[in-house]
Parts: sequence; structure tokens; C-alpha cells
Amino acid sequence: MFARVLSLLGFLIGFTSEVLAQYGAPVYFFSTKGSVKDIECKEPVKNARVKLVDRNGNTQFDAYTDSLGNFTIIHESEGYYPEYQIRIEDPDGADNGIFKDIEEPFDSKKWRSRWDLNTDTIPGDIYLVEYVSGNPCKQQNTVVEPEPIVEPVKEPEPEPVVQPEDTAFVPNEEPVAMPAGQELFTNVNLFPNPNSGRFSVEFSSWNQAATDVYIFTSGGALIYNMSQYAQKGANHFDLEIDGLAPGTYYIKLHCFEGDVTKTFIVQ
Repeated sequence: MFARVLSLLGFLIGFTSEVLAQYGAPVYFFSTKGSVKDIECKEPVKNARVKLVDRNGNTQFDAYTDSLGNFTIIHESEGYYPEYQIRIEDPDGADNGIFKDIEEPFDSKKWRSRWDLNTDTIPGDIYLVEYVSGNPCKQQNTVVEPEPIVEPVKEPEPEPVVQPEDTAFVPNEEPVAMPAGQELFTNVNLFPNPNSGRFSVEFSSWNQAATDVYIFTSGGALIYNMSQYAQKGANHFDLEIDGLAPGTYYIKLHCFEGDVTKTFIVQ
């Protein structure tokens, strides 16, 4: 009876637990547990600061939520039920999204530990916070839109080319400028071998690199391709293709730095 009266007087006067304990007032240690979740998708909020604040606005006990959004606060009280507010704050700002701080009354009776009451069996309270930026729910539900499919643009028909007497093909130069003003491939010429009827391509390369050769019809159909290592300067590639019908063809030279396309007409 004396301890209860002393605890009540201590509560009214403002004695600390140490002062009351000297006179036999009971001091109780108990724990508060709970979890913090997002109000939209109920995902756990980690690293939130949970505080028990007294009537004067002073923080008495605090803890931080773990990766699952759970927290446990171990605190003490004399022989009365203290009046606390539970406050949940965002301590790290934009590091993992920003949510609004919340505060509400705290039920100290619920978590009072007695020999006949095991607080481990009491389910923890769930506190919901609202994000103002960096909401993890919206990041999880973000749908990546596929890139639009761009239809290839058909190249216009080339201008007619007069065929010289000493060659079957005349290149129609379409230079592709390098960033420094240097063309990637120059002096491109496609001609048949008079003995075998197979074709060869000659060109000058501004750098040495593995080079692919593609031959297309005027409609864009690939009819031949090969790859060979080009040296810096003049190059000669023998192609395994013959018997091209009269018409317009495109030859493309390609390496890791880009490509050049030339137009040829078989007459």
C-alpha cells in the first residue's frame, strides 16, 4: 500500500524512477513492439525511427525498424501508467524515400509486463505511414514501356549511271563523314574477274579492323555477305559471288566504327 501511495505521489510531483526506487516504489520494465508499413501496399518501412515522447515533448525511449519494418522498445515505468505519445519519424530523408511523420497516443497499459501477462504473446501494433516521394510501392509497380518499332525507310532509286567501256560497274559515291571529317571507307569499286566471272571489291580503309561486306538488291534483300580483316590503306577482297543479273545493287562495308553504303548498277 505504501509503495502504491508513493508511486502516485511520485507521478504527481514528478519524481524519477531512481528516487522512487529508493523508497520502495515498484519499477517495471516492459517492452513495446510493432511494425511500420506503407499505407498503400503495406510493404515494410525500414530504418524508421520510433519514439515514445512524454507530455513535455521529450523523447524518453526510441528504436529503429529493421529490414522487415519491425521494432521493439524496452522501457521502464514506476507503479503508474505513464502518458506517452508514440511518434514515427523519417530520419534519413531521401535515402530510401520520404514519408510523413506521424504521432498518436500510446497505450501503456497494453504493454505492461506482469508475472501473469507475457507481452510476447501480444500481437504488435501496425503503424501506417504515407510517402510523399520515393514510394517503394510505385517503384515496384513501374511498367517499362517497350520501345516503339521504327519501320525502315526505303532508299530512293539511284540516278542512272553511264557505264564506262572498261568496267561493268560504276560506283555512285555516297560518302559518310567521320566525326573528324575523315571518311571511313573510300575509293570503293566492285568489278567482275574476267577469267572466273566472280566479283571482287577494292577500297581504301582509314583504319585497320575486321570488315563485313554485304550486297543487297534494290529491294533491300541480302544476297551475299562475308567478313575479312581490312588493313589501313588499300584493300582487295575476292567475293564468292557471280552471275548477277542486270539491275541496281547496294554494297555495304561495315566495321565497329560504322559503315558506308555504295550503289552499283549492272548493265
